[in-house]
Amino acid sequence: MAVKLSRLVRRTERGATPLTVPELSLVLKSSQPPERVLSRALSSVASLLRLWRVQCLDLTDFWFQGHSLITLLCHQGPLSLRLNSDTLQQLTVVVYEAQDKDLTQWFLEKVGGDLTSCRLDWEVLLSLLQHSTHNITVDLRKNRLLEKNISDLLPFLGRVTLKRSSSSFVKSSIRQIYDSRASDCVSSLLRSSDHWINLNSRELDRVDCTALCFTLQHSHQVKVNLLWTSIPPGEIESILPLLDRVSQLRFS
Repeated sequence: MAVKLSRLVRRTERGATPLTVPELSLVLKSSQPPERVLSRALSSVASLLRLWRVQCLDLTDFWFQGHSLITLLCHQGPLSLRLNSDTLQQLTVVVYEAQDKDLTQWFLEKVGGDLTSCRLDWEVLLSLLQHSTHNITVDLRKNRLLEKNISDLLPFLGRVTLKRSSSSFVKSSIRQIYDSRASDCVSSLLRSSDHWINLNSRELDRVDCTALCFTLQHSHQVKVNLLWTSIPPGEIESILPLLDRVSQLRFS
């Protein structure tokens, strides 16, 4: 495969009109080729990218060492990378260890900021956010340790989309927002959770209810899940006047 790609590159270099390719997939005869074969194939693909306008490069069929993809990250052009979860996990760590702003920005642009398949330490996620301006999507169920860093995460919530956000995370978040009176963080929290305030099966105390009211006061057309939620006697009366800000309500 690498030899055929090299020949194709040489033919293209002889003056053929550059092609625009919506998607290019790497397919090899062996499902587990040796590293040298993958290295040659990547080298040829990198050469093609200098001559073709490839919009999406699909490498999901193979596992690559993270450092071997750095050349692709540095490619200047509207290229998106599709990687399998193991490759993406290792590449994320390689980019984090490099601590380079340009590389971090290129990495997130190439993968569309989608890190839902990754398990991220808080230090890794924080570094990616600090070294780029790109939005990032994470799966909260794979990264439950992030719940311990809510106060540090709040300033970045406008750039983080949380998939499968838990009700415990939401409860802790609105409490933290209320305690710090950070009303500007409410809209960021709602954007990150698809405008849901999910308190399903949570036991709320009076301060939690005050935090919920504070959140609703700074919300508009928000969706609220109070299924199997325990609310102290008398607190529901303080929530009811704010339901005009709620577009969808679940309760039992």
